[in-house]
Amino acid sequence: MGGASLRDLIAQLIEDGKAYATAELAVVKATVNAWVKPAKVAVPLLIVALFLLQAALFGLVAALGLLLARWIGLAGGFAVSAVLTLAIAGALVGIAISKLSKAGK
Repeated sequence: MGGASLRDLIAQLIEDGKAYATAELAVVKATVNAWVKPAKVAVPLLIVALFLLQAALFGLVAALGLLLARWIGLAGGFAVSAVLTLAIAGALVGIAISKLSKAGK
């Protein structure tokens, strides 16, 4: 056999393992940094977009309430539009819960 002893081979194996772990850690750090930098801009923009969407939906629900007010009065129109909105939200939550419960299986 060659001139390397078992002890030298084990020491080299440990050093190679350390180098491999260090290289893998560097890859993970680079991957995280590649995602974090764009997210620093994208996440606040998405939050603002969600707030604007919420404001638009509020306006649509209020407009629906005013439209229904012609037939069932102002309070009735707003009540019906609120109940319809809550029913839609409840249905969406139900769908989300069913999807999440299927994902765990």
